[in-house]
Amino acid sequence: MIEGTTIGAQQLGQRRIINEVYADLFEDLQRCRARGEKLQIVPGRFHYLIHEDQENTSSARLAADCIASLTENELVALHKRLRGDVGGSIVDPIVR
Repeated sequence: MIEGTTIGAQQLGQRRIINEVYADLFEDLQRCRARGEKLQIVPGRFHYLIHEDQENTSSARLAADCIASLTENELVALHKRLRGDVGGSIVDPIVR
């Protein structure tokens, strides 16, 4: 770990983004599994995960896999969209 107030603040922000997006994805996956509802916020390119492996992989693992598959820019953009910091059109996906 690199020490210093500037990098420390950046690392804290990055951890917060990861934790918040993880919690949102986990909740979406849990709701989908429990109630059979459609996924609302899990990016479309990951929807196959829930359908192909419905029972064998935990929602926690699926949420972590989704985050690990995102670039840093995609993760930050998704976080901003989920927090309402940035608007957008439904035809303008953050993650393709």
